[in-house]
Amino acid sequence: MKELKGIDISEHNYGLNYTILAQNINFAILREGCRQRIDNMFATHVAGCRAARIPIPGVYHFIYALNNNAAKQEALSCIRNVEKMGLPKSTRIWADLEYDSIDKAKAQGVILGPAEVKLFTKTFCETVKAAGYPTGIYTNLDYWIRMYGDEILSEYPVWYAQYSSKRSKDCLIWQCGSKVLPGSNGQALDYDIWYKTEEVITEQIDLSGKTIEELAKEVIEGKYGNGEVRKIALGTKYDEVQKKVNELLKPPTSIESVDIDKLAQEVIAGKYGIGDARKKALGTNYDVVQKRVNELMKARTEVVTVAYSNKRLVFIAQMQSWIGKKESDGSFRSIINIYNQGLAKAVKKWGTRNISMEYSWAWCACTVSAAAMACRLDDIIPIEISCPYMIEIAKKHGIWVENDAYRPNPGDIIMYDWQDSGYGDDTGMADHVGVIESIDGDRFVVIEGNRNDSVSRRTVAVNGLYIRGFIVPKF
Repeated sequence: MKELKGIDISEHNYGLNYTILAQNINFAILREGCRQRIDNMFATHVAGCRAARIPIPGVYHFIYALNNNAAKQEALSCIRNVEKMGLPKSTRIWADLEYDSIDKAKAQGVILGPAEVKLFTKTFCETVKAAGYPTGIYTNLDYWIRMYGDEILSEYPVWYAQYSSKRSKDCLIWQCGSKVLPGSNGQALDYDIWYKTEEVITEQIDLSGKTIEELAKEVIEGKYGNGEVRKIALGTKYDEVQKKVNELLKPPTSIESVDIDKLAQEVIAGKYGIGDARKKALGTNYDVVQKRVNELMKARTEVVTVAYSNKRLVFIAQMQSWIGKKESDGSFRSIINIYNQGLAKAVKKWGTRNISMEYSWAWCACTVSAAAMACRLDDIIPIEISCPYMIEIAKKHGIWVENDAYRPNPGDIIMYDWQDSGYGDDTGMADHVGVIESIDGDRFVVIEGNRNDSVSRRTVAVNGLYIRGFIVPKF
């Protein structure tokens, strides 16, 4: 039987080196969340896996429902988060209801037995199926026998947890143990075997209706992985697609035969991808085109930097100039492009992760970082596309304020935690970020990227709910 080996990870797995992990695994299953709360590391894990070309054939949701309607609402919340991350319809969404689900319900006076477990799980799975996603059930031997039984588990694929050298049940995925892998930051990660290797890859992609050239362009963007994974993904089309890839990557015969300005504009528009994909696409023209791209991006930002002398005002003005940029018309892409152009400098200056931003990822932290780059303040403002990582950088440089009640100044950066309970100083995982535009009494106005899929304003009360803390650059 064919098999691929991978991991499943959640917010409890932090500081992973996805590039190194990619050399040791074939896929990753990510926890999307629990209840109606997104996992604090879901977006980061999605971004890291994509950047390292690790297939994400599935996600799982930990169910804490107390009634059947709550189970449906959890499924709908999960679906929204999967869509928000831009994961394809082929992503298998796994239902995970186990011991902690029962214990938390009991603590609230609700007793869940086999009937409720089967009902809630089936409702979750059927809601997922109705939305067009494949689904399945995560379980172990104990719950297989006591809670589910063979009947319901015969209706859905099973992800079976049994830490041993052999498994006692047939399944699609076997969670066989945990391993400390290179790139796991010293953590033992859950280790899985996914049988039927072609399903692992086809869960990730859909080849139907696509031309050879369309598939080749997606290969260049890194969608189908490398080596054996790519061969499995493309199946009988592999040879033909690979031939087309080689043709598309063949560089023009000479620099004189191409329009460098046109190529540079196309790079800025995102046509040639990022990183190695761009280098391959541009071939021998890469250096001269990239130089022109840098010149064009520099020219676009100089008009802002000369207009103000106060650094705080420069930073705020940059954010103000982007208000109205949004996903629906693609205008937000210019922000992502600026970030990717300045990434190399940030890696050297701040130790920023060398992960290029993609258009399908959450872009709030990217907006703040790109604004700093655009107005030449990236030497005093931490650069990152992840809120938790941005906080870590700020802490290392002594510019983090761990105090919800802090009264910020214009130009300071606010971090939010949507799971803030409102009791005491919040120290949870940051979910969102923005820049303070103005202060008025006990309220302040914030400009945020990726707020309702656009750059827009929000008014926040001093010491209000959801405040995680502040980054205070040394302007």
